Amino acid sequence: MAEAERKNWRELCNAAREANDPDELLKILQELNKALKREEQVRRDFREATRANKSSGEVRFNNYRKTTTRADISNTKQRILMSDI
Repeated sequence: MAEAERKNWRELCNAAREANDPDELLKILQELNKALKREEQVRRDFREATRANKSSGEVRFNNYRKTTTRADISNTKQRILMSDI
């Protein structure tokens, strides 16, 4: 089925509800199952991409924070040494 011809799961549920022929109902339910699997895969891919993006952001933030912390420690040491003079 072409991308433009795909029906969403809500449309397929309505079509299944209105179907009178058992063969037509079976065809609609098979299409509904495929639509739900596609939807599930899209959501799974989105969650994984979000997690991967969040993880890489946390790593960058943590690296930045460690660098900043080291610089802060170095500056603090210098201030302490200068104040003792």
